[in-house]
Amino acid sequence: MGRDMVDLKVMKGLCANGILFNVLRNPQLCEMVSGINRGPEGYKPPSFEKARTTLSDECKSNVEKDLTPIKDTWYNQGCSIVSDGWSNVKHRPLINVIAVNSHGAMFLYTDDFLGIEKNRICHC
Repeated sequence: MGRDMVDLKVMKGLCANGILFNVLRNPQLCEMVSGINRGPEGYKPPSFEKARTTLSDECKSNVEKDLTPIKDTWYNQGCSIVSDGWSNVKHRPLINVIAVNSHGAMFLYTDDFLGIEKNRICHC
């Protein structure tokens, strides 16, 4: 199969799943494609079940391990907790909570504020 045909299959996969074209700039996508190219011949993606269980748990552990050096600086240097309000695709009000210091920013969680009146005084 030629490069143009593979490119077209990539585009079809992106469009069919609502994936933004920006993902093509993501280094993890390039790493994934390289891994597939170097992987065993006839490689097939993991099953839905494997992806949502063991692989998801392993990926989460890897991310937590990668974030440990940033979290470790909080005890000596401190951090600021910042928030960012926005609306999701369903127009639900959400607030991201992020920890920030000179070593980086780390997403902590998102809170759904549906049903909470937006005014100048909000006891969150």
